[in-house]
Amino acid sequence: PPTNGALSQEVLNALNEAIITAANENNIPVINVYRALNELTGSGLDNTGSLSVSPNGGGSLSNSDVNTYGVNRLNYVILQTLTRLRTSIFP
Repeated sequence: PPTNGALSQEVLNALNEAIITAANENNIPVINVYRALNELTGSGLDNTGSLSVSPNGGGSLSNSDVNTYGVNRLNYVILQTLTRLRTSIFP
């Protein structure tokens, strides 16, 4: 997703990598929102720069909605992460 110009893309990438590295080294779950949205056309943004939402609503987790709309993708990724946490804590 685009930045407001306060940070260069290079600096932003370095900060994101530092966060991910620290989380991995300390076994802390992290949701890489950038990666999740960057895989979508238009980075999951609508024409106003806001996260896009399926006409079926943000809670729709159909393959087509998760692979098209930003809010739906993030909801899916968050639910996946929570499921992994739950199964690792309560096997």
